[in-house]
Amino acid sequence: MEKYAMKLKPYLSNKIWGWEKWNLSCHPDGKSTIENGPYKGMYFADVIKDPESFPILIKIIYAKSRLSIQVHPDDDYARLFEKDNGKSECWYILDAGENGTLVVGLKKKFTRQEIQAMIDSGALEYHLNTIDIASGDFIYIPTGTIHTINSGIRLIEVQQSSNVTYRLYDWGRPRELHIEKSLDVIDYETSAVCGKVDGF
Repeated sequence: MEKYAMKLKPYLSNKIWGWEKWNLSCHPDGKSTIENGPYKGMYFADVIKDPESFPILIKIIYAKSRLSIQVHPDDDYARLFEKDNGKSECWYILDAGENGTLVVGLKKKFTRQEIQAMIDSGALEYHLNTIDIASGDFIYIPTGTIHTINSGIRLIEVQQSSNVTYRLYDWGRPRELHIEKSLDVIDYETSAVCGKVDGF
């Protein structure tokens, strides 16, 4: 492989809630394309050694409307059931919009049975831990943490190279939910921990 500074074209993924640009990705669901030099027009994944083990995926996300309430599995669960990596991620807030907020975890610890009851009764959203954010904030979302990005937010996401998301609740939108898998992977000990670093 010839080494030089590569300019990458992101993979654009349009969503019901906005869009994602996968700026640095070797994941088979969306690969970055090289825009310059001798490898122009090729996927970045095709010119590096062992792209399956490339550890990160970097996105820019714009949430025109709020995302689903969701959770990501760890490596063991994802590899067993999805043939993919787990998905820890972190966010750097580019634009918090007006009165920007995120959901990171729950207001307190709950058992699997309690969360199931909240879902069944439609009460889950009332137990979400909503945090205020500003541009420049940094938030870490470990696997097993219930979370969502609210409307009007634009951020950089650095995550494990994975495309596994389990939705617990989707605000009435007609998309598939993954209740049992979500309940399997929630970290019931730390799901209320907020990993915000002010003014990163």
